[in-house]
Amino acid sequence: MDTFAKAYQVLLDDETYGMMRKRFIAFDTEITGLQPTTDRIVELGAVEFINGQPGRSFSSLVNPGMFIRPSSENVNHISNEMLKTAPREPEAYRAFLDFLGDAYQGETLLCAHNAKVDFTFFVQALNRCRYNAQFYYIDTLSLSREYLPGMPDYKQVTLAEELDIVNEDAHRASSDAEVCGKIMWHILDAYHEKQE
Repeated sequence: MDTFAKAYQVLLDDETYGMMRKRFIAFDTEITGLQPTTDRIVELGAVEFINGQPGRSFSSLVNPGMFIRPSSENVNHISNEMLKTAPREPEAYRAFLDFLGDAYQGETLLCAHNAKVDFTFFVQALNRCRYNAQFYYIDTLSLSREYLPGMPDYKQVTLAEELDIVNEDAHRASSDAEVCGKIMWHILDAYHEKQE
């Protein structure tokens, strides 16, 4: 398969810190399982942060063209019935790329928790649809371990609890993306303090 989409993890440094203080997009997916070659994304969510404040958001179910196992539904509560009328991959991803704007040309950084998983699935889907895109992302999981020491563990739900971040709808992509963005802001504060 030709590669049309790529995603690159970047480090938190002074340059990326400066970019993210102004604007970034937090991203999350819900998936049918953990195998990118056979499993699929069933929900996309993203929230744009401007100067640390959540703003416009994107949320869409994605009909993956396959049956969802009960074990997946038990985690994210997304059923086969819900996906029947959801947009198919090409339509869902086109709308998502429109939302991302310059981020899919690598101009705006994205963040996700355990980001490699999300971006592996996302890039696979874009390549299936033959969409050309390039992303740069930061992983809040690895950064929280470095900049937010002493947490009981580094699951997103634990970090949210420890940082007093309320997740209105856990395991749904848009709500999880907003929580991820708020965790990212705490990491940026901690990075700044460390540099002083």
